[in-house]
Amino acid sequence: MPNGQEYTWQNNKTYWFGWDSMTKTGDTGCVFQWKSNGTNDEHSLNYPILMKVEGGTLKAWYVATGEEWIPIGSTPWSSGEWHSIQLGITTSSSGSGTLDVYKDGVRFASRSNARTWDDLGNKPRWGTYFGTDNTKASINWVAGPKLGTTRADVL
Repeated sequence: MPNGQEYTWQNNKTYWFGWDSMTKTGDTGCVFQWKSNGTNDEHSLNYPILMKVEGGTLKAWYVATGEEWIPIGSTPWSSGEWHSIQLGITTSSSGSGTLDVYKDGVRFASRSNARTWDDLGNKPRWGTYFGTDNTKASINWVAGPKLGTTRADVL
């Protein structure tokens, strides 16, 4: 991989990710991150794009440099049901990047003029992080991940 990176994602490119997701509860916590490579002071942006399931709602944030969390959209979320997600990212270290997020075919979040690329690169991460209900298991099932350069590639 170039520069010792584990992925070959690049700055100033458009990527579309598509997947199906189902959570056990409506308070699963973070279910997706566009995670920056490196640790601590090695990166400027820890996770410029983040999605969480909280209170029966799928929420999307753009997290700017300095951990400034900017909500970019939300949509109702039904736990125990499969949902189709598509995420489009135009990467940019200069702040001219874009984000678009769809759930079940409907765009619910977008952002332009975003810094979506860190100095050491980024990578997608699915899972659960920071659940809000300690009495229930934080479970996020993911199926059928796809990658493309257009939304049509990942439907």
